[in-house]
Amino acid sequence: MIVGSPTISVPLAKNMMSSVEYWIQPHTALPQATPPEMKFWHDIKLLSNSPFSAKKVTIASGPYQGCQAIIIEPEAPEELQPLSAPTRHLGLMDLPIELRLKIYQTLFDNSDPVILRSDRPPTFTTTPSHFFSQSNLAITGVCRQIRSEILPVVYGGRTFQIDSPLIPDLVVEKFLVNIGNLRKHLRFLRVGRYADSHWSRPDMFNRFLTCPNLRRVHFHVHAIGKSPEDFARFFYKSARLWLHDVAPKEVHGQPGLDMISFSNLPNSWPGNDWNENGGKKLTNLIKALLDDESTQ
Repeated sequence: MIVGSPTISVPLAKNMMSSVEYWIQPHTALPQATPPEMKFWHDIKLLSNSPFSAKKVTIASGPYQGCQAIIIEPEAPEELQPLSAPTRHLGLMDLPIELRLKIYQTLFDNSDPVILRSDRPPTFTTTPSHFFSQSNLAITGVCRQIRSEILPVVYGGRTFQIDSPLIPDLVVEKFLVNIGNLRKHLRFLRVGRYADSHWSRPDMFNRFLTCPNLRRVHFHVHAIGKSPEDFARFFYKSARLWLHDVAPKEVHGQPGLDMISFSNLPNSWPGNDWNENGGKKLTNLIKALLDDESTQ
């Protein structure tokens, strides 16, 4: 049994020495809750002026085979330990652009059209009413890069439908003016109650020239007392510049004029169903007018 206070030297690092002092005191009184087969025990206290760790091992060979020993290992002082790099969490901009676009699409995942209604053009109300609110579009103000990435999703993924009993093309033109440069992201428009008149109204169609990404423009027609040929001529006169711009183009592998469709054409018009295939027969009349002017 070892008593007293012998001292051993423990090297901690180059040019550093420290000592570990230990005392082993015998005891005859057993602590409470000691298993009955354990009749002898010692308190061991280890003191040092430098950091160290201690662990108990069993000696596997040699004269002390089977005996237990305490291994004392020095540890570098805390001020000498290398600082670990701070944990860096991935942010939105650390993700690939493909994943960011999926996140944006999830945020604005809604196939319902954005409906603009007007009883007194050119003013209009919007449904859903929060679409243009600051809270709905707040993410576009985070930074320029996010704004440039998300606006095509916000404005290009929804159909904007204009419902107005009075001059809907005036409401469309006002809407395109109000959103400014954002109209370059628009892809889907629906014009409700598009009616003929005795004069051409080109303003709306001229604004379409500033919407280079349009893929589909649908017209819900309100034609009274006009023949198909008369309505086609009225539409052509109003949309002439825009039609000449889109006709030679391809939109997703389709002829440019295929982006135009019609519905609610009068059943009284002679011939077969004029509403079949998105008013394809009316589109063909308009295309014929375009071809005639091109050949002159």
